Amino acid sequence: MRIYSLPGNGRVGIATPRSLGNQPRRAKVKRQIREMVRAMSSDWLAETDLAIALKSSVDRVPFLDLQNDLLETMAKVRSRLNDDSESS
Repeated sequence: MRIYSLPGNGRVGIATPRSLGNQPRRAKVKRQIREMVRAMSSDWLAETDLAIALKSSVDRVPFLDLQNDLLETMAKVRSRLNDDSESS
């Protein structure tokens, strides 16, 4: 998974590849990721737009592992945003 972030209004966009499967399967994965992000509700997320690009292997990863991976990645994004704002 890749996460891109920019200052914004708290919007989240999720991109799934067609190789992930049919539309219902891709929609299910998007709903899961969106709910994970929603559960993280933080002040910095309200001020950041996110674009999450998923790989085709995401549906083979157990839900809890995916959630932990997302949390770790979001922590990295937050630290990078803090580092950029401190250096400005």
